[in-house]
Amino acid sequence: MKNIAVFLYDYTLLGGVQKVTYNLVKEFYDHGLPIKCIITCFDSGEMFYQYPKKIKIYKIGNNTASIKGILEEENIGNLILQVEQPTLCNKIAKITREHCNNILVLHNSPKYWLRKYYTIKQYIRNPIHILQLIKMLIYWKPIHKKIFKQWVNDYGMFCVSKSAAEELKEIVNGNFRKIDYIYNFHEDVLYNPKILKSNIITFAGRLCQEKRPLLMLKVWERLNEIYPDWRLIILGDGPLLKEMKKYIHAHNLKNVELKGKTKDVEKFLRKSKITLLFSKYEGLPTVLLEAIYNNNSILACQSDGGTKDIVMDEVNGFICKASSGILTERLQEMMNNNGKLAITMGQNDIQIIKRFSNSNILNKWKKTLV
Repeated sequence: MKNIAVFLYDYTLLGGVQKVTYNLVKEFYDHGLPIKCIITCFDSGEMFYQYPKKIKIYKIGNNTASIKGILEEENIGNLILQVEQPTLCNKIAKITREHCNNILVLHNSPKYWLRKYYTIKQYIRNPIHILQLIKMLIYWKPIHKKIFKQWVNDYGMFCVSKSAAEELKEIVNGNFRKIDYIYNFHEDVLYNPKILKSNIITFAGRLCQEKRPLLMLKVWERLNEIYPDWRLIILGDGPLLKEMKKYIHAHNLKNVELKGKTKDVEKFLRKSKITLLFSKYEGLPTVLLEAIYNNNSILACQSDGGTKDIVMDEVNGFICKASSGILTERLQEMMNNNGKLAITMGQNDIQIIKRFSNSNILNKWKKTLV
């Protein structure tokens, strides 16, 4: 097998792509695959994930042409492009296509690059969003569709979930044989039944409009006094943190905790019974993978991307419309009788987990790399 390098925009950020890239590199390294380096544009801060010392980090800034020299120096035959910014990755793919095997992995729902997810209220409050929508429809959407079609024809393309791959097939309407999915590596450790579950509901993620955290608080507003023995623990930071604090104070919400940014999400998932994810789109939501490995039941909103790969409606959780009324009803069902339904659904996670085996993912990578 030829040497491997991974490109991502900024390897230091505390986010989904950074975490799954760390897992990817570590799995390759631990299993003897020839992973040599990470190539990145920028380093914005403290590195949250400690890569093996033998893995080199190359920071190229805006000098994308310099990537050719790195490939030659490290004798790279496989370049995994973690697609976060399609236009940037397209530029790099054109530079490197004659030098190595380019493997493009799209980490979000492909529909994310073709639409805006604003609500009517957001358009009314901030009319600039209308201009952004027009620019997306007239300018960015055609560019991104063209890039996706070109990638599929020239290299083939991986998504990180089966649902996202189906979306991409619908978008490009072309050579489906060149579109596939490959799940992200993760902590492949099953829940220890000796750990007692508590009446805890968890959310972990960036506190931004796309994750709908305020919708989560509206749901909790209807339930927090009815279920005083339950707690809602919110893990994460983001632009809506201040607004959430104000909402909690203004509505006198009880038993809700804002823990902020934390690296030890699993500690909370281990003890909780229910995990929430109200996102508008996801590639493959890492927090839900971690949640089902900890036998949590899931309450999720209908969304673009890979949530449907992890949540089977009415089996290990519910997938609902983004309606506070419907979500409240479903969450109440899960919480009743000390979380009896939540516990049953959490036990059904074992039906889903099999498809996310790290050994299966590694074998798929071995078939893909040259």
